[in-house]
Amino acid sequence: MISRRHKSKLIGLLALCLGTAAAQSVKAPSVSIAPIPLVTAPRAAQTMVDLNFRVASGFHINSNTPKSEFLIPTNLRMDLPTDIILGKIEYPAGKDLTFPFSPD
Repeated sequence: MISRRHKSKLIGLLALCLGTAAAQSVKAPSVSIAPIPLVTAPRAAQTMVDLNFRVASGFHINSNTPKSEFLIPTNLRMDLPTDIILGKIEYPAGKDLTFPFSPD
């Protein structure tokens, strides 16, 4: 049986943990999209649009074809209006990086 004193400490610790978790969920995103310039396209014609993403300092994203089966590939998915069809997506070449948590 837990004493009243220990119960209040446990409730305080739980509230602190929940508050910390809530604060972490509102932090700024680590990947953002750069402003997209206006693109004029002839009706029913294919038009290339470059999308440039920025990764915040201290963060990284995986390649769309990572070298390890344990890494999650990056995929671009978009909800488009019904009159726009998304064609081939071309990803930039990746760079090999090492991290303290994964030196290999």
